[in-house]
Amino acid sequence: MNNKKVINGHFEYQSSRPTRSSLLKDSEDEYNEDGGGNMDDYVTHRELDKAVESVQKDIKLSQDETSNQITELSGKIDALSVNIHNLSKISWWIMTIISAGIIVHQDIFDKL
Repeated sequence: MNNKKVINGHFEYQSSRPTRSSLLKDSEDEYNEDGGGNMDDYVTHRELDKAVESVQKDIKLSQDETSNQITELSGKIDALSVNIHNLSKISWWIMTIISAGIIVHQDIFDKL
């Protein structure tokens, strides 16, 4: 007896690549579940683009307002700085006059 097996028959070739119909069937089964039924929860690209554009306009407007407020505050700070500088000069003059008055007053009393 021969231990070799003899294979008889016709072999059918099966491709490992999926067919278009099997892909469509699989995608229908797995991915297309009718969107949950409530289409109010979804938007079209056009609606999304319009909403994004509106938000971008709001952001731009807020940036412009913030920039204007910063410019206004910068001007107020500059004016305050000038006022402080002027007050510093005035206080320096007052202190100089008081100091000179004390020295002169002391010299007068020393001579008496």
